[in-house]
Amino acid sequence: MDKKVLIANILGTSDKADFSLQNFTYEERYAYLSIVSSLAWADGSIDGREEDILNAIAKDSGPDIEKNLQKIINDTQKYNVENFNKWVSMMTQQDMKVSLMIDMFQTAFADKVYMKSEMIYMKYIAEKLGIGIVLYNDILKNIQIFMDSKEEEEDFNDDYPLPTAESTQGEKSFLQRIVKSIIN
Repeated sequence: MDKKVLIANILGTSDKADFSLQNFTYEERYAYLSIVSSLAWADGSIDGREEDILNAIAKDSGPDIEKNLQKIINDTQKYNVENFNKWVSMMTQQDMKVSLMIDMFQTAFADKVYMKSEMIYMKYIAEKLGIGIVLYNDILKNIQIFMDSKEEEEDFNDDYPLPTAESTQGEKSFLQRIVKSIIN
């Protein structure tokens, strides 16, 4: 199952051939990748699996985004509420919102440790995007099925070591800082 089919299943449409990140403006694609990249910084660093996901999104977004990937990653290392609000406001089309949530879930699950701060951040993004709990849970259910089938197909790539534990000490990671700012 590919991502277009996954989006179509979640939205209940058969227009799977219509979705492409390249159909959106440069600013929308930049914002999209910035949001996913900000989630990848959850533990304070981007691991190999997360980098692979960001590279795949950048490639799907077009050469103009692909050549700016490292700048996007660097720019999202530190949380900036103005940029965050601007990025989220650019996500207006439902298929783009669903695609964004799919990519965020894949990024959150990439290291096989779904941190509480990642979950809070994703629910916060979903709320800002106007994604209700029913759609959020449908995306989560479908991405779990998608990830399971992907793992079976690829027998999961063991090129990257699994993390040993989630670091929850202090407030050093990007998401720990954003969660604190949301709560306050």
